Amino acid sequence: MRDVVNSAKSEIVPHTYRETAEVKAIGPKFDVRAVEFGKNFAIERSILAELERWDGVCLLTDNLMKLSQRLRTSCFVGKIDPNLELTEVIAITVRVLSNYFRVLPYMQDKGSMQALALPLENFDADELRELIALFAQSGADNLFFRNFQSLFAKLRKRHMPRRPKNEYKKHYFQDDQKKHFDYGPEDHGQFDTAGPHTPLCEISGNFRFGWKIPTKYHFNMMKASKKGTYIDGNFPGCHNQIINIPGQTHVNIFANDFHKPK
Repeated sequence: MRDVVNSAKSEIVPHTYRETAEVKAIGPKFDVRAVEFGKNFAIERSILAELERWDGVCLLTDNLMKLSQRLRTSCFVGKIDPNLELTEVIAITVRVLSNYFRVLPYMQDKGSMQALALPLENFDADELRELIALFAQSGADNLFFRNFQSLFAKLRKRHMPRRPKNEYKKHYFQDDQKKHFDYGPEDHGQFDTAGPHTPLCEISGNFRFGWKIPTKYHFNMMKASKKGTYIDGNFPGCHNQIINIPGQTHVNIFANDFHKPK
């Protein structure tokens, strides 16, 4: 399959598809390549090498389970049979790209992007978990976008005032643990990328569901109290570590679950 892709290159995205109104309205430039599974984050390092040049990443693979969950929610993924003929590979590629580009308007809308960029390990909600499963497994499905719209509508309903009966109308994303997530607008710099962080920490901070997301803004994670806000307890970080918060007004947390000290 890698030989087929490397020989076909741009033909994997056929001219007839590039000329559709859907694609011409976006005007993308395609960079087609085949990357082999390997150790030391081979795929991840290939993506990071193009971080400044690429606005998004789609991955076609014969083994979704071999890709980490972080990679499957950072990139847009689709499953493909390695024994297919070129014409069949092209058909699946077009279907995956069609699903992929239909998500773009949501990523370009500020409110929608914030919902989709919620920290996946720290925002506790079935709606988000179902979206994660959809993107991680079903990018090549014909019903992908219909299912996405349904799940996304449910997730957006979690954007509400912290105290519904209060006149204060600011909205927050609220999860099942009564945590509130407020996006930006403070700019506290970037998430860390040096050790012990992995390439996946950086990729998941730059991409969500295949598209670039802002990296300099974060969410404030907190719970409401009579005196204001507070947060304490143990929370997951960006590379499967557990972070203890002893008690403070809020936590600065990025889309990749990186906790930045106040």
